Amino acid sequence: MLLAAPAAHATSFRTVYVFSGGNDGGYPESPLITDANGNLYGLANAGGVRGGGVVYRLRPASGTAHGYSQTTLYAFCILSNCTDGQRPIGALVLRSGALYGATVSGGVFGGGAVFKLTPPTEQGQPWTETVLHGFATESSAADGYNPNGGLVFDQAGNLFGTTNAGGTAGAKSSGAIFELTHSGVYTILYSFPTDSRLGVGLNWGLTLDEAGNLYGITQQGGSPECADFGAGCGSVFELSPPGPGKTAWIFTTLYDFHKNKSGHNGFWPYGGVIRRGGALYGTTENGGIRGNFGTVYKLSPPKSGAGFWNETIIEDFFRHGDGWSDEPLAGVVFDSAGNLFGTTNGPGKDSSDNGTLYRLSRPASGKAGWSEAPLALFTSLLPTGIYPRSLMINAAGSVYGVTYAGGDTNANGGYGFGTVFQLLP
Repeated sequence: MLLAAPAAHATSFRTVYVFSGGNDGGYPESPLITDANGNLYGLANAGGVRGGGVVYRLRPASGTAHGYSQTTLYAFCILSNCTDGQRPIGALVLRSGALYGATVSGGVFGGGAVFKLTPPTEQGQPWTETVLHGFATESSAADGYNPNGGLVFDQAGNLFGTTNAGGTAGAKSSGAIFELTHSGVYTILYSFPTDSRLGVGLNWGLTLDEAGNLYGITQQGGSPECADFGAGCGSVFELSPPGPGKTAWIFTTLYDFHKNKSGHNGFWPYGGVIRRGGALYGTTENGGIRGNFGTVYKLSPPKSGAGFWNETIIEDFFRHGDGWSDEPLAGVVFDSAGNLFGTTNGPGKDSSDNGTLYRLSRPASGKAGWSEAPLALFTSLLPTGIYPRSLMINAAGSVYGVTYAGGDTNANGGYGFGTVFQLLP
């Protein structure tokens, strides 16, 4: 159901695919990616013929109910004696025709896996999975475990990612940032100590800039002002390559979120950060001047070149019943014009409303504020799905995303198994 919007957009939102929870999987959370032919690729972290989640492809196809045909490229195994991983999560990466990703559990040693899917040489044959690295399950695991933030490639073909637990200090580490070289060498670049002042909760992937610096968030840790809710308010960090003659990567906290800071700048960042024009953009699940409904923020480098980055609140969410909901559980994406798009997860005006798709239009020349516009409302009463997650915008300007549940209102006790949706430009 679309909200108040120009008439030209009255039919611009559509459901592309509805998951059944069977062999096609269910409960998708990860952002979609696309190839040069307009095919979409994504992950569903449950279901599939072997129960452990799937990697799927949606191919444009005329004559189908929603304009796309679905193919399960690989189904992960949920059984304890399987070694291919289970519960794929985080963003896929497409490189030279192959897909790369991670599973949060399973694998050779049970603590998750980094995998590669290679397409068949003959049409109609199955894709081939290769486990590039397996993680252990023990808290003492020195290479970390439970990778759940997706992967990113550098120009040399090396992969970078995060684990939510473990690290070089084993049980005294609370997650790690790793590199997996194109030749298969696995290295921990940085381990987070259990001292939460440096951040805990590496639940999202990394952003890589042209100089090889890595940026990310910790959902908790940092400022202790959120200790009554958990281990700190969260932080944004940078990990930079070693300097000349050095071997250790350089970790820097760029910003600590503060629950009680004047203006209520938001806390518990969610969904990672993206980089544009030297600034970082992201969301917080809670906080904001109008209550604990979440924010969209911008972080700019300090003019002095040292110290914490400067935060600007772009959007302060408020559950006010006019089409908005609260609680963003995904990051934001830019379109080619510099506008931001994102989703919220919380309830709206009615009890059946569970999330919105919104646009934040960049400030006009000479103006300071961003213009907000809700574009679509997700409700359990319609097959739109509910609880929308991360977005992707293709070269043509179409916005694609997934919902974690909903879609088939007759399945799973009315809860459904999720959808893929599209908003045309």
